[in-house]
Parts: sequence; C-alpha cells; structure tokens
Amino acid sequence: MNYIINPNWFYWINVADGLRTAFTTTAVVFGIIEIIMLVIATICYCQGKDYGENDSDYKMAKALIKPIIIAGIVTVVSIVAAVFIPSREALIEMQVAKFATYENAEWTVDAIKGVVDYIVNAIQNMK
Repeated sequence: MNYIINPNWFYWINVADGLRTAFTTTAVVFGIIEIIMLVIATICYCQGKDYGENDSDYKMAKALIKPIIIAGIVTVVSIVAAVFIPSREALIEMQVAKFATYENAEWTVDAIKGVVDYIVNAIQNMK
C-alpha cells in the first residue's frame, strides 16, 4: 500500500515519548540521590575532619565522592537526552510540516475553489 503517513511512524513516536519520560524520571531520581549524598558527605566530612584522615566519618565522606560524580554524570546526560528527544507534539508538528508544502497548499486552494464553483452552479441550476 502507498501510505501518506507510514504506520511505523506512530510506533516510533510512542517510543520517543517513552524514552523522553524515562530520561526525565532518571534525571529527577538521580538528582535527588546526588543531593542526598552531597548532604551526607558534607556532614560526614565536617564531623570527621577534626579527628583526622583515619576517622570513619572522614573515610565515608571520601568514599562518597565517586558515587556523587557518577550520579552527577547520569543526571546531566539524562537532562540533555530529555531536552533533545522531541516530544510527541513536536514530532506530530514535524510530520505535518513535512506535508505543508506550497504544492499541497495550492492543490487545497484549487480544490476549495472547485467545490465552491460546484455549489454555485448547483444553486443556479435549481432556480
């Protein structure tokens, strides 16, 4: 069949929308986790710095540095992906814009003129 809009396109629109939702959720969750870990690391560091580098609080603060960096990277990547994956509305608008050409607009105007002329002729024939 010769479709105007490929049916697979509707499937991919839903996939893109789901990916955007997943990346947004991931960004929020990892952002919250990162903030919590930063608060814990700061508290542990402040409590442990008076006792030296062998204190358990200080060691815990140092151990949290790597997970904080990883959570930050995941958060930033997720935010960037969520921003650049188009929304469902944007994808639909892009598909409509694909068919909104001068040729199609002229065809539509000609078709409307033809319908109006047909209606006028039909009314004149009725008199």
